[in-house]
Amino acid sequence: MAGPGILYGLGADGITTFSAGSGMPAKLSTTALSGTIAGAADGAGDLYVLTSNGVYGYTVASGGTLTAQNSQPLPSGLSPVGITVTGNGLAITGNASSGIETAYYPASGGTISGPSTTPIAGRGTATAITASPGGHYVFVSNGSRADLLAYALSPGASGATLTSSAVLRTRLMPAAALSVPVTVTLQPQTLYVVNQSTTSIAAYPIESGGTLGTPASAYTCNACTTNIADQGPSAAAIAPDGLHLYASDWAQAGQGDVTTFAMTSANGPLGAPSSIPAGQSPMGVAVDPSGRYLYVANSHYDDSTGQSTGGTIDGYQLSQGMPSPFSTGYRTQVYGNYPMLLAIDPTGRFLYSSEFAGSLVDAFAINPDNGSLTPASGTLGMSSAAATGTNPWTIVIGPSGRHLYVSDNGNGGSQTSGAVSIFSINAQNGTLTSDNGVATTDLKPLGLAIGPKGRRLYVAMQSGALDVFVRQNPQSATGTWNYTPTVIKGNFANAYGLALSADGKTLYVLDDCTAPNYNNGSIQAISIPSFSSMTGAGYATIGQYATHACTVQAVAAGGFN
Repeated sequence: MAGPGILYGLGADGITTFSAGSGMPAKLSTTALSGTIAGAADGAGDLYVLTSNGVYGYTVASGGTLTAQNSQPLPSGLSPVGITVTGNGLAITGNASSGIETAYYPASGGTISGPSTTPIAGRGTATAITASPGGHYVFVSNGSRADLLAYALSPGASGATLTSSAVLRTRLMPAAALSVPVTVTLQPQTLYVVNQSTTSIAAYPIESGGTLGTPASAYTCNACTTNIADQGPSAAAIAPDGLHLYASDWAQAGQGDVTTFAMTSANGPLGAPSSIPAGQSPMGVAVDPSGRYLYVANSHYDDSTGQSTGGTIDGYQLSQGMPSPFSTGYRTQVYGNYPMLLAIDPTGRFLYSSEFAGSLVDAFAINPDNGSLTPASGTLGMSSAAATGTNPWTIVIGPSGRHLYVSDNGNGGSQTSGAVSIFSINAQNGTLTSDNGVATTDLKPLGLAIGPKGRRLYVAMQSGALDVFVRQNPQSATGTWNYTPTVIKGNFANAYGLALSADGKTLYVLDDCTAPNYNNGSIQAISIPSFSSMTGAGYATIGQYATHACTVQAVAAGGFN
């Protein structure tokens, strides 16, 4: 550990302070402290030390002399492992009888406050902890499961709190390296835009402040697929490791494909594509949080009637990012008609599909050993599905994994209002229970996005409006949101999809092309104000970019700042 001009060493006898001048460090003093495990210094040089029974804070005088400020006990039953400075406090992690536990302590000037909330539990064995460069995320390395647990740091009036964010798959580590502190690399952010009319995917660099730069070369999908009937990509998803992008390649009333693109380390241009067959008219794509399984929804769209004749979901095993069909349980029948888009809960246990022509959501349990799908209730039917409004389209799950949200598009029929259906997710079996939905301010809601802390729900309507719903407690057992949204009047006419930058600070609205010119789509970038500034005036348009194509979906990569 290092402070301003000094080094700290932790040992059985306490904290040893060394000068950090040229040449070999010179010992200055030793501060007695028993049971030391790990420590971290903040930008001002204040020192925080984790021991077997508590967390201790120190200020540093000239010459490196440490002055104890105070200490706080550890959560009951915790065997501590690591500590990191982040935001305006400290995050510590360790292991308890239930698995990993991670807690946040507000701290300043060497003085530590007790954690404002109970520790967050996670499965596995904690080996190390670190914070992202900007202090918005905390990561815990999970030695027994070879992954990272990601937590979002949420500011609040009584101090910041941690919110469970995601499980990030890593490359397997040798057993001897499990105690090595984890590091997280900040990657440039990129917005990948799926353009169906030009059968291409374009990579827009996200620049400082959320504006978009000149896109890297667009990659034409029908030049790399196996079926000449393919008519362009309809959806895309990015692997948790950020190294591969998967796109479904639509084929109306015919067999489509799923195409894999290798991504560069800078999240910029896509590498050489590789395609394998999917089912009839594939739409939604999803990757499970462990990065082991890929799923594609085959809508079975029928060209002669404009409707669906059932639908299926294909499952693929991923090996070094490349998909191959499951050896068993490759194709799963859905209960409804015309499966549109897919979503997987943060734990990777359940998969959901919006059934456009069936006006319901199908729920499936994911077999952790082979990725195969079974109806959540055990039987394919309404017991494993949930009724939505008319023509459900986009489907998203909140970061806590408690609730699922579906935009009820209505398809321009006889509806007189728009809505978003909200469901509670049964943590035991994944079945859905209807919760309090919200009415939108205009018709035909289509795109959905939810903030990384679960406090804002964004709804794009094809009428051109954008609603923002908020709630005060994203960890609440109920999904109640305010029923009077903030309305953002953007410069778009046919809002089709939404995407959030990886840091959650910019919202991108896809304005789909309209007849008779099918080259007039665009992307509008909107900066998101802090949660304390929730008026419509707080949302500012910071850029608008012509795509010259029908933009149908966008996904963001990179970040962790």
